[in-house]
Amino acid sequence: MGKKAKVYLGRSVRAKARKKQARVATGRLSKKEICDPALKQLWVPKQRAAAQLERLGLAYDANKCLSRDTPNNTESQLIQYYEQQVSNLQQVPRQPKHLSQSEKLYMSNIVKKYGTDFQRAFRDRKLNYLQWTETQLAKKYAKWLQENNAAEEIEK
Repeated sequence: MGKKAKVYLGRSVRAKARKKQARVATGRLSKKEICDPALKQLWVPKQRAAAQLERLGLAYDANKCLSRDTPNNTESQLIQYYEQQVSNLQQVPRQPKHLSQSEKLYMSNIVKKYGTDFQRAFRDRKLNYLQWTETQLAKKYAKWLQENNAAEEIEK
């Protein structure tokens, strides 16, 4: 068997492929779906992405945005909409973190052997296989005590 011959595509096919890639690289986002409702309402599909974002007051190219000679355009409909959304949000209280079952067992084993001597517990490589530091051990111990006391109060 001989060598396989290369298929000659011709100049026209290559030129068409280059043109197609150039069109994709210009940044037209007409075929992509925009999920954000505020942005979707203000978006004009036939306009280039860079022009769209500039009109909306957003940065398409961060280097151009940070240069000194361009004015800082902070007042746009989109930015006002998002500032309003942020002001409407209420702070949701965070749930306190709790120890998992494996962490409770881990702490109980450490407390049985060392009590509150976290410096010695820190150096025990077999028992402290998670390699918690002395500070981490102290914090986990405080949480472990708090959860154990809460569990004992519920049982009574």
